[in-house]
Amino acid sequence: TPRKSAAKSTTKAGAWALHMAQWYADRVKPYNVFQTFAVHDFVVHTTFGRGVVTDIPSPDKIIALFENGEKMLIQGRMRG
Repeated sequence: TPRKSAAKSTTKAGAWALHMAQWYADRVKPYNVFQTFAVHDFVVHTTFGRGVVTDIPSPDKIIALFENGEKMLIQGRMRG
């Protein structure tokens, strides 16, 4: 429902703001598909901006929370 979606978006925006309050430039990893990440890693994505890893649903995927919402991203891709 629209009301639930709005509440969920507000909650995620609040969570993103709380994580960004803990942002330290020396702890940031630039996102790329070859990098591997851990929950609570800070990332910078060229399209989505500053974010934090919130979940690792599989060895090759992460979920990161950005200002505009959660995004599932690839990680640990082999160079080749």
